[in-house]
Amino acid sequence: MVHLFYWNFHLEAGVQTTATQSTTLLGIVRQIAEQLSGEDLHLADMSRAGSLELDRSLQAAATGSEADHGEIRRLEGAIEARVVERHEGSPIRYFLDGSQMTLPVWRVGTVPVIAAVSAAAILYRHSPDDVGIVPGTLMSQVAWITPRYTTHPALNRLVAELEMLGERIIDPLESVHRNDPGSYNDQIGLYTHTLERSYDAAKTHREAIEAYLLGMWQRDVRPTDPTGWIVADGRLRSETRNAIGLVKDVQAQHVFGDEAVALYDLPAGHRTTAYTLVDEGTRQDWDRAMWYLRMQNATGMDARHGLIRLETPMTDADLDLIEHISSWILAERAPRASSDARWATLLYPIHLLERMLKRRIQTITAGWPA
Repeated sequence: MVHLFYWNFHLEAGVQTTATQSTTLLGIVRQIAEQLSGEDLHLADMSRAGSLELDRSLQAAATGSEADHGEIRRLEGAIEARVVERHEGSPIRYFLDGSQMTLPVWRVGTVPVIAAVSAAAILYRHSPDDVGIVPGTLMSQVAWITPRYTTHPALNRLVAELEMLGERIIDPLESVHRNDPGSYNDQIGLYTHTLERSYDAAKTHREAIEAYLLGMWQRDVRPTDPTGWIVADGRLRSETRNAIGLVKDVQAQHVFGDEAVALYDLPAGHRTTAYTLVDEGTRQDWDRAMWYLRMQNATGMDARHGLIRLETPMTDADLDLIEHISSWILAERAPRASSDARWATLLYPIHLLERMLKRRIQTITAGWPA
């Protein structure tokens, strides 16, 4: 007999889903319960564990994911504060963001089975009264994250069932298995380590969806609006013209000494001079210009309060444009997303988009006990 949790929660009729996700997470679990009923498997229930986004130990480990770098190339001389002159008008008309909820579902022995619920979209704002989702860009999906190259019969049976249902499986230790199968088997027995790698895999999956949407914008939207710009929440991961990456969590420290003091002393409405990374460990097949901007007054607050990092391809990084981009972003401080704890670094259109994405995730996770 399969030891599998099963709920009798009522699902509202007519729950909308996307082409990439045919049902709710609870619906998928119910299907699996029905298919595996009668089989002698033990899948330990972790449905009430809460999302991994609320696990402080995982969040603390994730803060080191963007490593510090000491070698930079300064594009405007020494890193110092510069007041941002205000420029009328802004061509920013598009905003890209993603959201996720990473939920433990089962544990098979020492191996967690995680459902990564992701949603991403592009918001357009042609005027204050003309705001909405760019058609065809709202994407949502459940991906299942668990090791798949094991000798555990119950886990292998579960993975096989998920695949038969057409579900996406992501192995968080895929690269380890490919390069060192012996180490792979050892790491499967490390529950916390596998949980950390699963959370990283969920984040990488969501970022891949966002990267796909940015590519879609460059291919399908920008040619119809060549003067329009897009702000992507987070690091800029591709060389996309007219794109700005906005990093709200500035954990990585790229400058040191007196230049770091100038960074953390940055007054509101000021930016640092721009730079690019040259450390070999961070190089890509394209280069980004980066600079910091203080959005809100940090007097009495943590040194990072209201501090963001902006990124744009070097192809867009002439010095006048860096100044204009800073002015455009500062203009986005109003209206203020005061209902969000991250208001000091959050642009209101991205706040609005996040609310839409979270509603989509709530639809997919309807009835979930956590």
